[in-house]
Amino acid sequence: MKKKLFNIIHYIIVFIFVFLICNILLYISCIFNSKYIYKNVKSSYNILNKQGLIYFINKKLDLANDNYTDALIINEMYSIDNKSPFESYLKTRKNYKRGLTTSELKDITGESRSITKGDKFSKTYNPIAELNHFINNDIHTSINYGRYWHGYIILYRPLLLFLNITQIRILLFLLLCILLLYFVFLINKRFGKTIAIIYGLSFILNGYFSVAYSLESSPIFLVMIMSSIILLKNIDNIKNIGIYIFIVGCLANFFDYLTVPLITLVVPMSIYILKLLEEHKNWKKCIKFLIVNSIIWSIGYISSWLLKWIIYDIVFSENISMIQIGFKQFFYRTQRDSSISIHTCSGTILYLLKKPSIYIGVIVLILIIGKKYLLKPHTYTKKALPFVIITTYPIIWYTIFANHTIIHFYFVYRHCLIYMLGLLLTIYEIQTDRKKHKE
Repeated sequence: MKKKLFNIIHYIIVFIFVFLICNILLYISCIFNSKYIYKNVKSSYNILNKQGLIYFINKKLDLANDNYTDALIINEMYSIDNKSPFESYLKTRKNYKRGLTTSELKDITGESRSITKGDKFSKTYNPIAELNHFINNDIHTSINYGRYWHGYIILYRPLLLFLNITQIRILLFLLLCILLLYFVFLINKRFGKTIAIIYGLSFILNGYFSVAYSLESSPIFLVMIMSSIILLKNIDNIKNIGIYIFIVGCLANFFDYLTVPLITLVVPMSIYILKLLEEHKNWKKCIKFLIVNSIIWSIGYISSWLLKWIIYDIVFSENISMIQIGFKQFFYRTQRDSSISIHTCSGTILYLLKKPSIYIGVIVLILIIGKKYLLKPHTYTKKALPFVIITTYPIIWYTIFANHTIIHFYFVYRHCLIYMLGLLLTIYEIQTDRKKHKE
């Protein structure tokens, strides 16, 4: 009993420490005047305006970037008021400028909104045009987006001092490339060439490099790849893997814009399962590890979100309005009977199925398995069960967050990274075990 109580207290202390550090970093990122980033914000608008709301990185490969949200993020960075940094990052407003803004709209359930005013503004959601009107001082109403932490402020606001959106994307691309190469090197060093290829293919075939074009999606991939590298570097010395997974869950929520958060759970967890199998741990222990740490990650992710809502309501004396908005938004994202869902569900399924990565993945699987290794029932081993379970994670996510999946299919398809990783690791374990039995 005392040990369990100690563990709970340990998690609470870690939770408080993590978010104390995160809030300090947010505060520091908000203390300089937005006039210093005006030049790069203006340049970023010009770039986004030329590219359009949906920017096709490669039409043949059907790779597109959501410039809607990137324009929103740039707007948020420029809307930070250095005279009230704490209020600014808690509300994370868009269209806010001290002395210009005369009214403020609260966060609401549903999709994002654009400010409209007569014929001057678009009647549809157009955050790029809205950004232009805002930086030209033509908008007097701000909109709160307080239900997320928006931890990417720590990364993007300082960068906008020196770089525009294209330059930031180039930097992100270089960073993601270097991290992937180092990650694959560490995997190869620890688990061998085949496992390194499996991870590399799973990342690359599911849009890893195109993520660099997205200010929205890059943070969650950075959390995933960096947490996996840290785990690999310290895998034999981590005394409490649960605490580590918990911290990753907290940071996933802190930095993410509800894109593909499960990758921050599955990739590090799959690495640790490989370590357990390497140490000849019982397959039942591996499945127990999988279930327990999935719950721990979920607690970290959900409690981080709840913390933001609670702090917001306390600071701004909102009773429980943000908590209510948060839960309403959750149920909104899970709905299946909206007009949007009805009309676009089939289109979303077709989009996910036609992704080039899926076809390439099938070809790769055939090449890896080969005629010599075609699977038969008797070759199935219990050691592969943890990875079989992993393949269901994106399916569970798509099922629960149906509305979110349908509306944002152009980036949630990256959760298929988990499916491919689980499938390839399943095949690897089956074939490795089969060879051992033959010997």
